Parts: sequence; structure tokens; C-alpha cells
Amino acid sequence: MPFMIRFDQGTVTVEQYHAINQGLEDAGQGNPVGREYHVGYIEDDGRLSVVDIWDSMENFETFGETLLPVLEAVGADAGEPRILPVDNIILGQ
Repeated sequence: MPFMIRFDQGTVTVEQYHAINQGLEDAGQGNPVGREYHVGYIEDDGRLSVVDIWDSMENFETFGETLLPVLEAVGADAGEPRILPVDNIILGQ
């Protein structure tokens, strides 16, 4: 069962977000196994939030082993993720 992971309670800036993505690329995790979709978006207050769709919690937890040190390295506080089961995905044409 897929899961939606939403990071929207932190204080990540756009600059930190780009540094996080670069750090993940450098670690060979720019496109990790099990992450089906990734969207980074800017909130009204300028904070950056992220929504991912993962195929399993196991793959997300494995990715977290790389993600957490990258977040720490750039001084980013992503907050606690909201983890919700996905009922349906409809792809556009």
C-alpha cells in the first residue's frame, strides 16, 4: 500500500531545499528506490514543504537513513512528517 509523506511543519528555506536535493544526489539518493512522486512547494509564508508518495514504509525508512544526515548538514528543520495511507492515485494524460 502506498503512503503519502508530507513535510509541512518545518522551517526549510528554498535555498536549503536545493542544498538538500544536491546532497541527496551526491549520496546517490536523488531518485531513491520506492519514491514514486516528489513535489516541493512554497507555502504562503515562504516556507518550503514537500509531499512524497512512497510504495512502502520500509523504503521510506531506508531513505531516511540518508535524508536525516543531509538535513542536519544543511541546518534544515523539516519538522515531523505526516504519514497517511493513499487510497487512490489517478494519473493525468
